[in-house]
Amino acid sequence: MNVAIIGAEVGSHMANALFRPSRYEGAVKKDTTFNSSTRHVLTAIHDQDSLLAFADALDDEELHTMRHFDGAMTTFMVRRHYAENIILEYRTEGGLAQLVSNTFLFYKGFIEKIRQEVQKRGWNNSPARAIFEYHSKELLAIRQHAITKKDLILGSYIHLRDARDKNFYHEKIGAALWDSLATVTHSVPIRGTILCAPELNTPSYAS
Repeated sequence: MNVAIIGAEVGSHMANALFRPSRYEGAVKKDTTFNSSTRHVLTAIHDQDSLLAFADALDDEELHTMRHFDGAMTTFMVRRHYAENIILEYRTEGGLAQLVSNTFLFYKGFIEKIRQEVQKRGWNNSPARAIFEYHSKELLAIRQHAITKKDLILGSYIHLRDARDKNFYHEKIGAALWDSLATVTHSVPIRGTILCAPELNTPSYAS
């Protein structure tokens, strides 16, 4: 699976945009599809199997992504004759390095949250699907409305950071779960039979 996640985009594309390599390596082809829905890889996830496969691929992608970004950043600073100690400090503590690292970690935390819910209760019988669909739509909206690639990265970082602080829960997720419960049409024997009234989306009781 091609895991074109936010962190990977930073490593392979954002670094080029920020470091302006065209000044010393010739022109670089401009990426004009960064805000296209076709680049929103989460659309490939639609069930438990695809979610678990994506999570496994994301684990494999982490080291490669961070190495790519670290290499691009180091090359940029070396060619501008920064001192070695300054390069080392910025690679570990610099604002851009922290942004990239944290965005990737927040993204992984989001996918890991879904994976844990799926492993406990399944895809359809747990909050996993509602949580995933909500944040996937939000991240897609951020992508589609981003004017520049910097907007995309910063917007995704802020959303994932704030979502992580709430354990990826949102009020709309609770509403979605209640809506799914309201459409249950099978009977449940609780002190009699619960008969579902679909037109009202509410149960009525019969003894």
